[in-house]
Amino acid sequence: MEDISARRYADRPVRVSALEAELLARWRDDVARHWKLLLGMGLLCDVVGLWAILVPAVASISVAILVGWVLVVGGIVQLGHLFRARPARREWWRVLVASLTILAGIWILIFPLSGTITLTVVLVAWLWMVGGLRLLAWWRIREREENTWLTLVSGIVSIVLGVLIWADLPSSATWAIGLLVGIELVFTGSALIATAIAGRKLARDSRSRPVTA
Repeated sequence: MEDISARRYADRPVRVSALEAELLARWRDDVARHWKLLLGMGLLCDVVGLWAILVPAVASISVAILVGWVLVVGGIVQLGHLFRARPARREWWRVLVASLTILAGIWILIFPLSGTITLTVVLVAWLWMVGGLRLLAWWRIREREENTWLTLVSGIVSIVLGVLIWADLPSSATWAIGLLVGIELVFTGSALIATAIAGRKLARDSRSRPVTA
């Protein structure tokens, strides 16, 4: 019985390694095939991100308007789905939630500056939550893994940034969302460009590789 269990557990790393190798091969193939698309998306993210960093006030209002439209469209879709359902399954609280979602979106569209203040408060709460989770993760892995200082630093930075934005409310609402969205877009675009460069190299290597019969 012990031999059977030992064989069963001994086979697991092989299966996992084979699955990881297959997924890695598929990922390389997709990156090599679509590296131009990744490059274009990366450049677009960098351009929009730099624009948001340079004019964070406009970017913050743009994000608020985008969120407003998302709420309006999402609420309308929910209402349409509810009214297409049978009357017996049309729960009143779902209709109320969809109506409130539409009203919240309309309110943000009419008063986008007030919407940016609300979104900034949500952003501060998110920064505190993420920072706390990163500090908790660092505390749990600090003795098992090496180079965990980056997790610690990122957690502290998130919490401090949230405190600074909260202390500067409501004036921080005019720049915080746009600036952070711009920074995130720049980092995302840089990562996409780096992946596209790697995919271009993989595509060249696959074309130059001799075909074996």
